[in-house]
Amino acid sequence: MIGISTSAGPRNYWQYWLKDFGLNIVELDLRHSYFPFYQSIIDIVKKEMSSYNLSFHSASESLFSENSIIRESNQQILLSEIELARIIGAKEIVFHAPTLFGLDVVQNQEGSIEFLSKTSEEAKNKGITLLMEYPVKGDFSNSETLRKFFEILPNIFLCLDIGHLHRAKQDLDKEKEIIESLKNKINYLHINDCSGVRNEHGNFGKKEHHYKELLSYIRQHCSVKKRIIEASNDDDAKDILKSMKGL
Repeated sequence: MIGISTSAGPRNYWQYWLKDFGLNIVELDLRHSYFPFYQSIIDIVKKEMSSYNLSFHSASESLFSENSIIRESNQQILLSEIELARIIGAKEIVFHAPTLFGLDVVQNQEGSIEFLSKTSEEAKNKGITLLMEYPVKGDFSNSETLRKFFEILPNIFLCLDIGHLHRAKQDLDKEKEIIESLKNKINYLHINDCSGVRNEHGNFGKKEHHYKELLSYIRQHCSVKKRIIEASNDDDAKDILKSMKGL
């Protein structure tokens, strides 16, 4: 199941861009797409998106901030997104892993693990899965850290961003090792290339063969529900879609 992130579309009137793009599996990027959470607007979006298979990318960029006020405010953002997902029928919410410190810091943060445990269970009871996105660097790009994290928080799954994976490991065999070790937690993908210093969520370019082999390996070893093209613009998204034909 191939879908598209609204990160590739315009900030405003993204609903109409989606119709032109032609995929009915959609990740609504709440960092990028204008969507104020007022009831009248929620009602409009719910109606216009009723035929789509929806997920969200959370706007909570600092769930693991060292500053407790910032951390708690981002927790509230995630809670509001879960409520919005319940209302309009989104089934998954992707949030970012920390990149600047490891699991030990997260475990020592007041309330972080307790919040994620309670929130992921409540989301599950509402038919919503929380997914932590594989990062481009840091301790959470290592399989052992991720396995420990998912043991502590079994209701959270992994959104594997293959561009992030390649940027972190830079080697196909090492990338496959990550997939093999976490295959039971991988059920959602972000598709892009971001391996270059200035290449954020671009098309596959010269690395098309690498990503095709990686996607083929994932298909053989993981039960993936959604493969979301997460690109920075419409042209790159369409190029990735062409590259994925037959995969």
